[in-house]
Amino acid sequence: MRVPLRINAPVLARIDRLAARLDTTRSTVLLALVLALVGRVAGSRRPAVGMPVSGREDSEAEALVGFFVDTVVVDADLSDRPSLADLVARLRRRVLDAFDHRSVAFERVAETLEADGETAGPLFDVAFGLQQAPAAPDLGPGLSVGPMSVDLGVRFALEVYLWPEADGLAGVILADGRRASPAAVEDLRRWFLVLAARALAEPDAPLDRLALTTPEERDRVVRGWNATATPLP
Repeated sequence: MRVPLRINAPVLARIDRLAARLDTTRSTVLLALVLALVGRVAGSRRPAVGMPVSGREDSEAEALVGFFVDTVVVDADLSDRPSLADLVARLRRRVLDAFDHRSVAFERVAETLEADGETAGPLFDVAFGLQQAPAAPDLGPGLSVGPMSVDLGVRFALEVYLWPEADGLAGVILADGRRASPAAVEDLRRWFLVLAARALAEPDAPLDRLALTTPEERDRVVRGWNATATPLP
């Protein structure tokens, strides 16, 4: 199941301002928003997200043709009701630590934890990635490089991917259709955008204090679904 996602230029500007304030990247701010939403929706105080990272650490690998990508897992502690600014600040350190150890293959980490009995299930079931590859280079007359759409299916319960465009970020939410309906995935898309707008407007407010519902949804719940009055016989 696939739902398009778009973050407009004004919201992206707020993301970049918060990232600059906290000396981190827009990817870390977006990761914080994804983790905050997953925690809210799943009722988890310790949500975890898997992130793809480049496997070309050595300069010798830069000229090689191939798919050099591994996965790191980043979790967040939401038990103390952090604000977005708090969450981004703590994730900055966790992301840097995770990247420092990315040379250890994810499959080896998972196998070791399973063998030691430290995990009874997947280390994460939500994936997030921000594509930040530079524009295609000029290859000379008659040659060009462009993106190609490839359907890899849905590998996790939820996947959120974003990439830069001229007027903000474009992206997609992928969900396992056996575990979520199209309406539920559309709700997630809308809640993510509402949470992003409100958390970026009040980055020092506790995230769990920020409503996910739009005014229209609140009116439907409070008034529409509560309109049970019937005329007396």
